[in-house]
Amino acid sequence: MKPSRDGFLTNDRQQQVYYQCWQSEVKSKANLFIVHGLGEHSGRYQRLIEALSPRGFQFTAIDLIGHGKSAGKRGHVAHFDDFLDDIGLALDTIDKPATNQLPLFLLGHSLGGLIGFYAALRFADRWQGVILSAPVFALAMPVPKLKAKMGKITAAILPSLTLKNELDPAGLSHDEQVVKAYIEDPLVHDQISTRLFVEMMSAMQAAPQRAKELQLPLLLIQGGADPIVSPTGTRTVYNAVASTDKSLLVYDGFYHESFNERDNAAVFNDLEHWLLQHLK
Repeated sequence: MKPSRDGFLTNDRQQQVYYQCWQSEVKSKANLFIVHGLGEHSGRYQRLIEALSPRGFQFTAIDLIGHGKSAGKRGHVAHFDDFLDDIGLALDTIDKPATNQLPLFLLGHSLGGLIGFYAALRFADRWQGVILSAPVFALAMPVPKLKAKMGKITAAILPSLTLKNELDPAGLSHDEQVVKAYIEDPLVHDQISTRLFVEMMSAMQAAPQRAKELQLPLLLIQGGADPIVSPTGTRTVYNAVASTDKSLLVYDGFYHESFNERDNAAVFNDLEHWLLQHLK
């Protein structure tokens, strides 16, 4: 499904940030703001958009700096807050005309789920609710202490040095077409800089404590067999969230990308049900 409009924004760091907007196929009920994951881009959410667009939901998304069509060295960011600044830029310059004052929901996946968590805190007054899919609150394979220590040292000396992110595409979905498309996608990369690694680890470690600040309605979506993100880490943050309006949906046997699994109809139905409940 092609976007209804797209373009570039210029952030305060003089970088070009790519954005896309998709109109719903019927009268719009709400707008969902997508924040994608590490190494990917906003164009990979076609199944989600195609499933919910006919049900009255429209979408806005940006490519994170260092990703997709946005500027920056692949897989690198100077500061974690740069991601949040760019979301704020998009909210101020894209969303108001795109939504026509529709209720706005944040939807973040993987690294985008971690970023989305902090965007929910910073821009709390902008969101009707928050949806986080397989957020990186803890990795399925914890980073060895020595590797984490060496990462901090390297980040201080060579912050833009990039290495393989060690993400195995086979862990994204049981659907072989999804995995194949990911591998062949020219906008997908497998890089992460030492700075982004350290910034991501720091944000992960702080999330359980910061969860006490989150008061917004929250939906967490997690694959039960996710080999990339730890379902236990997702549940830990979920339990710490202060909001009394929170839900955790764990799909048994699903890998990392619940929206891209073979049997994803239940995911879309559950998501629509939650959204409709929070439009009242």
